[in-house]
Amino acid sequence: MKGLLYKDIILCWNRRNFFLLITAISIMLAVTSKNPMFVISYITLVFGMFSISSISYDEFDNGNAFLFTLPFTRAGYVLEKYLFSLLISGIPWLISSVLITIYQKSRVPELDTAEWFLTTFIFLYMVILFLSLTLPLHLKYGAEKARLFLFGVMGVIFVVCILLTKITSSIADKVLHFLKNFSAVSISQIVLAGGIFSIVLLIISGLCSLKVIKGKEF
Repeated sequence: MKGLLYKDIILCWNRRNFFLLITAISIMLAVTSKNPMFVISYITLVFGMFSISSISYDEFDNGNAFLFTLPFTRAGYVLEKYLFSLLISGIPWLISSVLITIYQKSRVPELDTAEWFLTTFIFLYMVILFLSLTLPLHLKYGAEKARLFLFGVMGVIFVVCILLTKITSSIADKVLHFLKNFSAVSISQIVLAGGIFSIVLLIISGLCSLKVIKGKEF
């Protein structure tokens, strides 16, 4: 599995110009946007989408026929794809969340940093949902058919991200105030529940992907 992970990391390095471009766009959006939280959703989603492309590279020119002659199990292959996808989307999410939180705090000194940062977990969970849905489909149907579904999911997530950022910028303070005063549920508990749900979703998705890959012949 280490070899597979190394292969995919080298693939990312070969596409470093793409990542630099996305980073530059994100910086411009953060500086010019009134609500820079959108940048977190943007960069996390783009990197998450790119992680799926590693499967397409494996399938290119019937590459899987050779790849699966190497000494690793099919379960190891599935595990590596999920680990790689989480790393490629999770690291940019963490870096952008920390930097945007610091930047927003400098702009709005009265900002509740803890609540702001916890809110960014929403975008991480959305990408996990995206990966959990698309990885099994990509493994089963290949790049072409999965891409149609991918565009649909991407569009929905993009719209939801915009709506969430608008909600966050307009009524989040009121919602949080309501939760604090009229409910025993805190934002940290909501984030924890989302994390547990995401882990369960990843496990179910991984089992589906494992079943798919075990049934394929190359």
